[in-house]
Amino acid sequence: MKRESAAPGPSAGYLYQIDRAMLHLSTDTNCDRVGIETLDDIEVQGPDGRRVEQVKHSLVAKGNPFSEGSKNLWRTLEIWTTAIDGARIDVASTSFVLVTNQQVPPDCFANKLSAADSPSALAECVKSLRAAAKELSGSSAESAKQVLDRKDEQLAELIKRLSLVDGNLGSPNDVRAMIGRGLHVPKGISVDFIVQGLYGWIKDVAFDCWRAGKPAWITREAFENQYSNLLSGLRQRKFRVRAESLVPVKENERESAREKTFVRQLKMVLDDSNASILILAIQHYLQAKTELTRLYLEGDITKDEMDEFEESLRGRWRMIFDKYVGLENPTDSDSKKRVGKKVYFETVGFCGTLAGVPTEHPYLTSGSYQKLADEIRVGWHPDHEELKRTR
Repeated sequence: MKRESAAPGPSAGYLYQIDRAMLHLSTDTNCDRVGIETLDDIEVQGPDGRRVEQVKHSLVAKGNPFSEGSKNLWRTLEIWTTAIDGARIDVASTSFVLVTNQQVPPDCFANKLSAADSPSALAECVKSLRAAAKELSGSSAESAKQVLDRKDEQLAELIKRLSLVDGNLGSPNDVRAMIGRGLHVPKGISVDFIVQGLYGWIKDVAFDCWRAGKPAWITREAFENQYSNLLSGLRQRKFRVRAESLVPVKENERESAREKTFVRQLKMVLDDSNASILILAIQHYLQAKTELTRLYLEGDITKDEMDEFEESLRGRWRMIFDKYVGLENPTDSDSKKRVGKKVYFETVGFCGTLAGVPTEHPYLTSGSYQKLADEIRVGWHPDHEELKRTR
């Protein structure tokens, strides 16, 4: 059997199990769910059958945790054979894997078991197991007695499906690259951020299950949902609207904007003493246009997301407009102007949410409202739609 690349070992054995779980969920297309310390350290279930892994982690780079006299090896074989006897495992559809982060020597007994696939090689392994058991004592001898209380054919059937995963192949960086490729992490996104986020999530889910006395199962669907959430969160971390002071406005642009329809809308509700409000509205209009264009060109937002932003602003304006105009029902010019001013200040005085990200700078929302007013898709004065006839 071919050996596989082992995941990198973290600082403790149970965390190494989480590494293995994440590797299966991110790279194994036949994995529907992964169990941590369910039937075995790691259990993978999918449409093509089951895979069980006995995972051993060590802080020592090199070693032999699965030698013929190893307690680890015999206890693992005992767990598997007992599960087979109890019909918890169908040996014909299960892969049995010994996993360690250590670099196992080529002549290790586990390597011999892993490589055996011919009838003669399998028979030799069974013979070696029975011979090794004679040298054992203590708990290893007890485990060996349980394991070897089976026919040679049964043991050979298990060994045929046994493989070894060790630290000889694949550095931690290689495994991270494998996970990144399996996840198809978009270019420009931190693979380390995604991997660490998924690692922490799997750990938390497992511990929550164990505390509740439940088996720790991680489904592919839940894993992929969490992955999508991490990508979204990273996008929000990357997506930043610049502060107002960082978005310059040219004087000639200010002058040109004075002829825009949104300025005419404001003049319908503002007095001559409100010149500073008009100047600020022009500035916000120009800054919002500049910043939204930048975010779009840099790929942080899409055209659809800009449209959704405007529609959400328009919906909010409609509720405010209908509230004041409906409640006060202004009829004369002074009352209409007063109501229009209320509509304006309540409408623009907040920060909207763009592409799922709450914006922190009022100019973006205020300036977007000026754009909508320029298109007469919103208005402040009760009779603002009359401007459509004079554009």
